Amino acid sequence: TYLKTNSDLGKEHYLTNLAWDPTDTFVYLAEVNRDQNYMELNKYDATSGKLINTLFTEKNKKYVEPEHAPIFIPESTGDFLWFSEREGFMNLYHYDNAGNLINKVTKVDWVVQNVLGFSADRKSVIVEGTGPDPREKHAFSFQIATGKMIRLTKKPGTHRVQLSADGTKLIDSYSSLEVPKIITIINVNNGKSKTIHKVSNPLNGYKYGSPEFLTLKNTDGSALYGRIIKPSDFNKQKKYPVLVYVYGGPHAQLVTNSWLGGSSLWMNWFAEQGYLVFTLDGRGSANRGFEFESGIHRQLGK
Repeated sequence: TYLKTNSDLGKEHYLTNLAWDPTDTFVYLAEVNRDQNYMELNKYDATSGKLINTLFTEKNKKYVEPEHAPIFIPESTGDFLWFSEREGFMNLYHYDNAGNLINKVTKVDWVVQNVLGFSADRKSVIVEGTGPDPREKHAFSFQIATGKMIRLTKKPGTHRVQLSADGTKLIDSYSSLEVPKIITIINVNNGKSKTIHKVSNPLNGYKYGSPEFLTLKNTDGSALYGRIIKPSDFNKQKKYPVLVYVYGGPHAQLVTNSWLGGSSLWMNWFAEQGYLVFTLDGRGSANRGFEFESGIHRQLGK
């Protein structure tokens, strides 16, 4: 069965982020025009392929970038959560199956990155997001009806988290500039945690340059986060050649509060050969919100 997709968007438009509704009756598609600045979330009949209706639209002078399919809320009548940067940061919005906006679930001025699942009572959604420091990653619980937030991962750093099938526990593997790796089990209901594995520094006994974080001020006054790796025998009276290692594009982030600061081990080796290794996440890099990331729109070379 072929979907009779919306010709108003043009023959060359994009069909993205497909999802089936919980009854397997309908197919949902985020459809984007060729210029990628206008999107329709369309609902199709799965048997006939006919368009039922357009649930809602989004547009932006620069670009619209749907990255996630609708996430249906368990045990609801087809209500779903939708990721959008429409207000500057990636957040979750609650819609009913007719496309009516119920509420904004995550009312935060930082980037919500991923949905891990739902709490046991299905009243809260568990997500990964940066929190206030864009160099970090944490797990949070948000009540769907009220937006009440609970931060589930307490320690500074980058947390990689999985939610149990019943929505009651998290397994959290995290690191930071000071912590190689710690794995804990977290109770979603009361926040209590238990450490089940702790890694000692795997580089003990080796000479290596430790990374340091830097914060530089952008021309517009915003913060730019950097990292510098110096030789272990660094002499501040001496001049060093510098290796500048950057990416500078969307969907990439090189400086994170994780073990070695997000650097690759070859960089630490390179520093031991007598270099300074410098990295900066400039405008356009990920996890800083739409304005920061879209600053390179049609200005990538500049």
